[in-house]
Amino acid sequence: MASNIANNRNSFSSLANSNRCPQLRQRLADSAATPTVSSRPPQADGSSELSGRVGLTLEGIKDLLKRYWNEPAPQTTPQPASQPAPSSASSYSVRQGDSLWKIATATLGNGARWKEIWELNKDQITDPNRVFPGMVLKMPGAATPETPAAPAAPSKPAEPEGSGPLLKTGAKGDAVKKLQARLEELGFDPGGVDGNMGPNTATAVKKFQASKGLEADGIVGPNTWKQLGIRVEGSVSYPAASATPSNSSAQIDVGGPQPAVRRQGKLIGANIAQKFDAMVAAAKKDGVNLQIVSGYRTHAEQQALWNANPNPKFVARPGTSNHEKGNAIDFLDSAGAWSWLKRNSTRFGFHNYPVEPWHYSLNGG
Repeated sequence: MASNIANNRNSFSSLANSNRCPQLRQRLADSAATPTVSSRPPQADGSSELSGRVGLTLEGIKDLLKRYWNEPAPQTTPQPASQPAPSSASSYSVRQGDSLWKIATATLGNGARWKEIWELNKDQITDPNRVFPGMVLKMPGAATPETPAAPAAPSKPAEPEGSGPLLKTGAKGDAVKKLQARLEELGFDPGGVDGNMGPNTATAVKKFQASKGLEADGIVGPNTWKQLGIRVEGSVSYPAASATPSNSSAQIDVGGPQPAVRRQGKLIGANIAQKFDAMVAAAKKDGVNLQIVSGYRTHAEQQALWNANPNPKFVARPGTSNHEKGNAIDFLDSAGAWSWLKRNSTRFGFHNYPVEPWHYSLNGG
């Protein structure tokens, strides 16, 4: 009986060592001792219980064989590797091999957010290309959808800068017509668009100048043209005085420091007449006509200008003006006269006052 049990046990061991009966293999592995026949009497079914650690009867072993003989070998189903989900942790401990890009990808789901991590940790990260194991980094929160920026308001187009010839009362021509039309357009009545700058047009100019914070002198110069916002070109003329000759070398005592003479119907200082004549002749050869707008002024005329605009930048104090001394001339900007004067006036002893491109004197004042 014992030899049969031993033989059967060897067969069972071989079977158990295969992959067919893992439970039986485990049960046999629990039995380190060689089974012996129990001293207990045979059981009613004729079987004897094996002693030792096996604890199985022959009938029990047969039953195991029947139950597990056809047991298939266990199959291992590979499980897909789990993907790390973006973390919402407020801190992160740097590990070996980490970079800000890797950390942003693993914890925020977007490697491009590495800059956010760097911004939060500049107190300990001096070089965003280098992080060290053991660093504990503050982490940004979840990304929020960007709110599209409101479209920029369209910029207001720059107002055009105007330019044109110097116009005073008495001026006639196309430039005056364009001035009158512009004044009407802006709501300042010039008394009609007839090309004659009479009292009504001069009054409209003064009202416009006052509305723009300019000197309300009725003279249309560079600052007034700029505010008018139009560029004007065209002929301008002034009526010559019929009672007196246009040019005369006869000296006139005007009560100033020097006598005056007439040029183009205007009075200028006798001391500058020769220089003026030479400059006019040179300009004429170049096809430029130099026309006088204003020359000598009386003290009363200068005082009236000062009272209207007591600003020494634009009006000389009475008693100090070169016009009172007869040494200054204001020129009309006719067909490029100002640009010619700017290039050539110093050859004849005349110098420009920079604030007023029409004003020339012996000392530039």
